[in-house]
Parts: sequence; structure tokens; C-alpha cells
Amino acid sequence: MLTVFLIYLGFIRSLNNLLERFHQSFFFYLHINHRNFVSIATYMIPLGLMVLPGLIRSLVLYMSFLSSSSTNLSTTHGRTIKFSIDHSSIFIEIFQCLAISYVLTWIPLKISFLGVSLITMFISPLILPRFRSNVYQFDYFQFILLLMGSALLGCLSLLNYSMAFLTACFLMPCYMFAGFSKFDHWFIKLCCRLLFITFLNPLIFLALYHYLTCILMFGTIVFPDFVQFSNDFDTYIASYHLFNTWTVDVVCLTIIPIWLLLYRSTFGIQS
Repeated sequence: MLTVFLIYLGFIRSLNNLLERFHQSFFFYLHINHRNFVSIATYMIPLGLMVLPGLIRSLVLYMSFLSSSSTNLSTTHGRTIKFSIDHSSIFIEIFQCLAISYVLTWIPLKISFLGVSLITMFISPLILPRFRSNVYQFDYFQFILLLMGSALLGCLSLLNYSMAFLTACFLMPCYMFAGFSKFDHWFIKLCCRLLFITFLNPLIFLALYHYLTCILMFGTIVFPDFVQFSNDFDTYIASYHLFNTWTVDVVCLTIIPIWLLLYRSTFGIQS
């Protein structure tokens, strides 16, 4: 009887901040079994190490934009931007990619998601004007995208750690190869585009994750089952319509637009 009472007492106290070992933020703990758990201080380290290079890169870019200035101290606090920035072209590019990715992803399921993705990849560079920029403008554009990705991963890590970790595994290589397109050479840009279409494709990444999950579940090497992958994906989309799963909105409004922005940056024209 005493044991049952202590269990109820521990459960009730776990919902407030009095029991610091297992306090109110109980959803931040990953339970391994009925006795042990992993705290947020442990499992957030790998995600932080993956996001840290992007934050460092954004800080380096931001510091490179500024130079010491003795004029207009009241508004710039002693610093001013070295070059003029055309914010309108940057935000128009972001809005276009956000709109086209969101609209195409919301097409009724009569069209397969693969077809929608192919339309997004191959048609968007044709129907959208190319992003014209110089070297500084490209760096500023990359700086904004790095902040968008870092903010996305930070928010996701507090809501769904597994999705945040997978998103980081997908976006960080995209940022790295998109940065190579800064070099205005047709061969480098072509290689970056091919990587985005093949290995850095969201569908390819999702299919690879599905295949690795099947290997871990069955404990042996299995052949890729594309029919099962398609069925599981349709089930996931159907769950959104039935239960209003918020992860679909996150993919449509953040992950796919950022990927499309990075992909379209390889089509940029240096002016």
C-alpha cells in the first residue's frame, strides 16, 4: 500500500516544479524503460553540434557586412553596412518560393507527391525569374536563410526532437552545397543542381530514412519496398486530414521553402 501511495505521490509531484529531477517539463524527457530516462541536457547536444556551424557561419557573415564608422553613430552605434542591399528582391524571392511550395504541396492527392516535387524542382526555375545579385547580396541572402533554418530547428527541438534532428540532417548539407554556388561558374552550379535533385532531394532523403527504419525494425538487410513507402506516405498525409497533424504544415511552410530557396540559389545570376 505504501508503494502505491509513493507512486501516486511521485506522479503528482512530477507535474510541478517541486521535484526537480522530473519537474513540469516532463515531455522533454525520453524514457528508455520504466526506470531510466534521458534528459534534455543529454540528447540536445548532437542537435546543437549540427546547428552550431550554421550559427557560426551566419555570425561570420553578419560581422563581414559591418565596418567601423564615425558617422551616424546614433543609428548604427559606430558601425555601418559596407554595401547597399536590395531587400525587395530578397523578400520577393522568399515569398515566391514560400507560395509555390505551399500551393503545390496542397494539390489534391490525385497527383502523386513525387509528381508535385518534380514540378516544384523543374518548373519553378522556369516560371520564376532568376535571382540577380552580386557577391555581397548573395552572402546577405545566405545569412537570412541561415537564420531561418536556425530558428526553425530551435523551435522544432522544443516540440518534436526527432523531427528537428532529421531536419538538421537534411538542411545542413543543403546549406553547405548551396554556398558553393557563390562561385559564378557554370560547372559548379550544375553540380550543385544535380546534388539537389538527387541526393539532397527531400523525397530521396525521406525514402532513405524509411529504408533505414525498416532495417532497424526487422534487424536485417531488406530490399527497398517502394510500394510500402508510398503507402506509408499516403497514410501520413491521410492522418493530416483526419487529425490535423501539424508536422505537415511545418514541412509545407518551412522545410520545403528553405530547400527550394537553396536550390534556386544555384540558378542565381551574378550582376
